[in-house]
Amino acid sequence: MHRPARTVKFANPVVDEVRAVRRAISAEFGHDLNKLIDSLGEIEARYRDRLIKPRRTRNRRK
Repeated sequence: MHRPARTVKFANPVVDEVRAVRRAISAEFGHDLNKLIDSLGEIEARYRDRLIKPRRTRNRRK
């Protein structure tokens, strides 16, 4: 008979903080991924002059 593996959870304050921030950001956009993506696009457009464009390589597919 196969028994499921036991999951051991360790307290990790860094992981807890990251998860709390992720939940807060998600809530800010009503848990709507499309709204979050739209907002990130607007931020990207606002700071376009600060972004680094990747170099094209010969092996890169279009």
